[in-house]
Amino acid sequence: MWTRVMARVALVAIGLAFAVILLELVLQFASLFVEGPLDTDAASFRTGDQRILSLGDSNTYGVWLAERERESYPSQLQIVWNETDRRPVEVLNLGYPGTNSSRLLALYPEFIEAFSPNVVIVMIGVNDFWTQPIALADQPRASGPLGFLKRHSRLYKGLFILSRRSGALALDVDDDPDSDFEKGEGTIRAGEHEFQVGWTTEIGEPEQVEAELRENLRRLADLAERSTARLVFMTYPGRFRYYGVANEAIRAIAAETGTPLVDLGRVFEPLCPDVRCPDWLYEDQHPKVQGYRLVAETISARLPDLLREPN
Repeated sequence: MWTRVMARVALVAIGLAFAVILLELVLQFASLFVEGPLDTDAASFRTGDQRILSLGDSNTYGVWLAERERESYPSQLQIVWNETDRRPVEVLNLGYPGTNSSRLLALYPEFIEAFSPNVVIVMIGVNDFWTQPIALADQPRASGPLGFLKRHSRLYKGLFILSRRSGALALDVDDDPDSDFEKGEGTIRAGEHEFQVGWTTEIGEPEQVEAELRENLRRLADLAERSTARLVFMTYPGRFRYYGVANEAIRAIAAETGTPLVDLGRVFEPLCPDVRCPDWLYEDQHPKVQGYRLVAETISARLPDLLREPN
């Protein structure tokens, strides 16, 4: 009797495996005749939009803005893009003052799992030079059958994105009222998800910090290989002092890893030939409202390509 039961179980398992393989082959074949990625279409069926995560520090958060929720570049990007008749985007601002590359690297897998984005835009690095890095567990490289599946299976990508909750997420950022230059803490909440953010001041050796920043950016690019989201690096609009150093590191690792780059530094350079840029940037190099508008318009011009599935 047990022999017959086991034989039936084996037949069912073989049948299911055959069905999955057949469905994968159908999706791969269909992709040859469909303009745009199948996983984007699946996401739109579920949510009606495409999701973009904006990760970074105070330059993403929108420090100094009177109405951060409306004037920061993620908010303006969503407005600029959705003013047209193109498929809507939902842009989530997960930037927080003082964030450095090690903290962002540690949180990156949680962000991807929680929000299932189509695109992740990362502008990070300037705070590495004055904040304490956090300890990072080793992140294994994407390899083996699971890594191959995540990168190439259209069935896996479709199921992953369909798991995204419908409707826009309301983000709630709690700032620590006692934060000062020495230390700051906060919490980003979205639904049932909570992320602890902040900084602790520690001045590092510039050459060592730059090397660690480059390694963290490499590891971010490596993590992106294991997700359905497309990673995009972005330089800072400003280039004064460590902003310029961070920008060179971002450009170098984007080129080295083949990660798409939105080079804001090059966009703002002709507008700010003397580095100081009172029409577009505050004295500390954070963008003003009009600066964030230019950032949003620059990204929007690149989005049609960035929202397409990577080769």
